[in-house]
Amino acid sequence: VQLNLLGRFTYVSSVIALSNTTDASYRVESPAVKGSLSSTAGQLDFQTEKKYLTFSYWLLHEGWRRWSERVRDVVEDVVGGISLKKTFTAKDFSELLGEIRSRLEYTEDKEGDRIPVNMREYMLPDEASDEREVLRAGGVDEFDLVVDPTLRNLLDETRDFIDSPDFTTVLSSTLATTFARFNLALQPTFNPFLLSPPQSNATSAVIAEIEDDEDIDRAVPLVSLLPLVTRQAHLIINGVPNEYVESLAMVKELQAFSAIVYSSFSEQLIAS
Repeated sequence: VQLNLLGRFTYVSSVIALSNTTDASYRVESPAVKGSLSSTAGQLDFQTEKKYLTFSYWLLHEGWRRWSERVRDVVEDVVGGISLKKTFTAKDFSELLGEIRSRLEYTEDKEGDRIPVNMREYMLPDEASDEREVLRAGGVDEFDLVVDPTLRNLLDETRDFIDSPDFTTVLSSTLATTFARFNLALQPTFNPFLLSPPQSNATSAVIAEIEDDEDIDRAVPLVSLLPLVTRQAHLIINGVPNEYVESLAMVKELQAFSAIVYSSFSEQLIAS
């Protein structure tokens, strides 16, 4: 979201510069609209851009810690009572992961209805005191630990995107892609016939038939699966090249969401 919003500013600024070659200092000036980036002068100054990017500190240090605690609690609740000797087929383990994902992705409201988890608290601070701490941690000078109107508009719009149904859809799609690749990486453990990739269409058909045969799907003790899970977790965080990140880059919903953020200036530009 941050990079697309900044990219949008750069694009609009370049369009403005090209459309007015007689005055290199030209800026768009239009009535300020609350929560709209049109309240700025068409460009972001370096200091505002630096401050805005500094807010990624929250996700990398505070939000990540809060989310990891949530993941730990959910995993302990779902898996903690299971014996290490209990065996799982590929289907069983996939269902176990699905339960973990469901508890991470959804919560309950006051009426007991399931609703998507709001990710905003993990991505941006809500309190003014936390905002100042983020700026301080990012190396901003003490006398400049303020959120001016331009930066406030950027942060508010970022929060609006995070709170939007589109973001929820993208989150669900990216989680589905990540868990699908995770499951795929574990498949050879349950089905030794998948250790070697198919060499022909005929072989592919045979393997597809084997996959449909539940008798081939062997049961594996949980204690044997945990090291494999740990290895995949290491690859997710440190893998180079990172197949998980590459898979996320191909998620169509993510690409569409990026386009929405990047192009959301259109009405403001027309109005100006």
